[in-house]
Order: sequence, then C-alpha cells, then structure tokens
Amino acid sequence: MDNTASFELCCESLTKLVQNSPQPDYCKLHYLKQCLALLWTGNRFEFEEDLLVRFAGLPLGQILEENPHLLAWGHAANPTRDGELFPIYFDLFDPHIIEKKNELFDVFFAHMLAHQDIFNIDNFLSYQLIRNFENDLVKMNRFLHLLIRKYKDSVLSEDAMCTAQEWVSSQVSQPQPVVISDGYLAVSRKSIVRRKSEDRITCLSQAQTVLLFTFLQHEKVFFGSGHLTDANAGKAFEILTGYSHNTLRQDFSKYRQLLTKDNLTVLKRLTMKLMDLIGLELGEVKYGHDLSM
Repeated sequence: MDNTASFELCCESLTKLVQNSPQPDYCKLHYLKQCLALLWTGNRFEFEEDLLVRFAGLPLGQILEENPHLLAWGHAANPTRDGELFPIYFDLFDPHIIEKKNELFDVFFAHMLAHQDIFNIDNFLSYQLIRNFENDLVKMNRFLHLLIRKYKDSVLSEDAMCTAQEWVSSQVSQPQPVVISDGYLAVSRKSIVRRKSEDRITCLSQAQTVLLFTFLQHEKVFFGSGHLTDANAGKAFEILTGYSHNTLRQDFSKYRQLLTKDNLTVLKRLTMKLMDLIGLELGEVKYGHDLSM
C-alpha cells in the first residue's frame, strides 16, 4: 500500500485523521464546516434515492446509523422530482482531491497539518512539496508562513507550527555556484529536498534507483565507468531524485548487495509500466498489468 495516499488533501483522508485526532472539538467542528462547504460548492451530495441505490435498498435509517460519515444537511432541488426541494446527504469520506487551485486549498492544508501525528509532519510536508509546489521550496516556505499567520489562532497547534518551521529550516541549503570541474557542469540549486532512503516521494527507493542506473548503464543508456565516475553519477541523480550524492556514490560500488527480490520486483513492475506507456503511444493494446507502484 502506498503510504503517501494518506497525505492527499481530500475529505476521506482528512476525515479519518480528524476522527482519531486529539485536537479540541472546536477545531474538528471548523473542519466539518469547511468539508461541507467544499462538498456543497462542488454539488457533491446525494438524495435519498441515491443512497438507497448505493446501499442496495437498505432502509435510510440503517444506512445512516451504520455510516456515521454520511450527514444530512440542507435541501436542494431534485431534478428527478420536478425540481422540488428534498433533503441532501454528504459523504465525509468523499475521495475528491483538493487541488492547489481550489479556493479552499489553504484551509484543508492547515487541517491536514494540524491533525497529523507529529512524527508524520516531515513526510507530509515533503510529499506536498513535490505534489503541489513543484519542488519549489521558496514558494512553499512563503505559503507556510502565510498559512501559520492565518490559522495560528483557530486551527494550528503550537507543536504543528514549530515542526513545520523546523522542517523548512532543515531543507534549506546555501546556493551553489555554477562551475566547470573535470569537464562537467555542476548545476546550481537554490535548495535541496533532503530524502530518506524509502520515503516514497519518488516511486523508487534509493537502493532501487541505484539498481536502475546500473542496469541502464550496462545497456549503454549512460556512459560507462570509463567516462562517468560514481561521484558525478551521484551528483546527477541527486538533482533528479533528491537522494544524497554521497550515499548514492557509496551504493554504486556495492550494488550487488542491493539485488534483493523486493528491489528487483519493483523494478520489473516499473519496466512493465514503461512498456505499457510506450505501447499506448504506438497504438498497441495495453498489457493490462496491475501497475500501481
């Protein structure tokens, strides 16, 4: 199972967090109102007959009792009943993802941050940096400053705010100048996202990334060892993936120790997915594998 799924900004993920969160009731009530507002503005509600179809004809009372995430709230014109007003029901487990362009993105982000276990905040922010901020730490840093300013008195706890600020500080490194060294261009980076070997920000772990490079190098996609040192390969892949070039360089020299069944299975599934994508572009029939990484 992909653990990053729980970091998506959607009613389903956040409602489940809120249910088990130690945050005070006023914070949970604030979230409930925002969730209902999101679903209302997106016309993401159901009438009684919709629920009866979804739950195979169970009585409405039983449906609501067994599914407390379904809430009756307000009325709307039912197009199948000549536009008459009928009660409507909202599903707090709606899987709809709130994109950054949504006007409620900031409030959902604040609640997701507020209700995270403190040990998950670093991974949540790292995921969001890639998912919604195009790996631009400057933009995300500014967003977090404004977010804290706006929600510090209503949603965010002191611990959550401090942890977020510590995460930003841990990501920042000094700009590196562009230099020519040993015939190679060292790319200037404003910031580096510090990675853990299996944090799942990218689809391959550090060990799997090293194996993929080794296989591609063997097939002459990249220069061989006679033209490309492990150090320079590590620097290139640090820019592409965020993994430390020092640890990548060390792993390149011991890649045979990384040839585990789990690592090879992940790479095989990735290869099958690439074959499907190429086949799709060629107009061929997809292989139909389960390619979720």
